Amino acid sequence: MQAGREIPPPPPADAAEAPVIKGAVTASPNAGPGRRGPLLDAGWLFLLAGVALLASTVLIPAQRDLEEARFYLKRAQIAEEHRLARMSNYASYLGMVADPDEQTLTNLVATQLNKAPQGMTLLASDSAGSGTQKKKPAADVYASLEPPPLVLPEKPERGEPSRLERWATEDSSRLWLIAAGVMCVLVGILPPSREV
Repeated sequence: MQAGREIPPPPPADAAEAPVIKGAVTASPNAGPGRRGPLLDAGWLFLLAGVALLASTVLIPAQRDLEEARFYLKRAQIAEEHRLARMSNYASYLGMVADPDEQTLTNLVATQLNKAPQGMTLLASDSAGSGTQKKKPAADVYASLEPPPLVLPEKPERGEPSRLERWATEDSSRLWLIAAGVMCVLVGILPPSREV
């Protein structure tokens, strides 16, 4: 200890109430190795932007492929339902032919042979042109077994894609987008500069 100098008392617990001592040297809050940096470093912004760019190059094309796969899945499900209905109609008709009852045999004779049993007449519709010509009923039972025609949905029109969507899906610009994302991530993970 040096003679003639007083040791200042320790600061109180509340720094706002601490008395200011004339001539005392105080350390700046931004000086020294224990200095704290700003709460939000600019590197985080680069890191977040880079991760967002890289995620968009992966997720946007995957979302387009998912939408296309869902569309074709829906079309396949509609076609499958149509074929199942057709098979069900034919299976029920085959079951009736395999175990015929009197009504089924009468219907088969009427449709396939165009003959009616005693005391019954075949229904015939007028042709479109005149009432004198009679149109013979069709001898084809299979037309009545067919389900309604298959109607497949059309591919929905996509709106104008955004600039980011165009960049993420075109081959040449997608590489640049990946490179920009990697560069932003690299800048974001670099340590902050230190003053010497």
